[in-house]
Amino acid sequence: MKITNEDNMELMARYEDDYFDYAITDPPYNLNFKYNKYKDDLSEKEYKDWCSKWFLELKRICKKGIFISCGINNLGLWHEIEKPKWVLCWHKPAAMGRSKVGFCNWEPILFYGKVSKQGVDVIKAPIIPDSTMDFHSCPKPVKWAESILYNFCLDGDKIIDIFLGSGSTAIACHNLGYELTGCELDKDYYEAAIKRIEQHKAQKRIF
Repeated sequence: MKITNEDNMELMARYEDDYFDYAITDPPYNLNFKYNKYKDDLSEKEYKDWCSKWFLELKRICKKGIFISCGINNLGLWHEIEKPKWVLCWHKPAAMGRSKVGFCNWEPILFYGKVSKQGVDVIKAPIIPDSTMDFHSCPKPVKWAESILYNFCLDGDKIIDIFLGSGSTAIACHNLGYELTGCELDKDYYEAAIKRIEQHKAQKRIF
């Protein structure tokens, strides 16, 4: 497992074409939300240009596929960047987030490329309170990443996450035995994620 505190473009630039098998990642949704020192309040054009830039690099270094949690409001924007091969559903039962029709119990996961094995296109991962993720504003549950890995990836596939955040994808890869490379730009998030990952590894060794 290789995790660094740097900009994702710097990380990806060090790798040759098709080095990784899959990307599993969760970028900011540009909803005027504050992530520690960063506030994702770009204009629509700025956000689209930014996403296009790192997405092109992901396509270069991933030979099989890319999974992106994009947020419901950004579905149209991502179809303009590049139409996905498929849109998976992340079902989050009893979630309390709001939508235009009431409560939001699902989110899209864009998929580009090809899968190593065929799975189901609905990922069920409840949002469960977890004090080890309290440092992050919008953490994904570990089961979110585990379900993607379990359904679509093969043993030995190399995974990259360029928006590491709370470290859930790293923990999922550790649990299921996948090699992960990742980065997180925010130093505070990076340090807290590393601590969370190491504590999880230590706990697993105990049990």
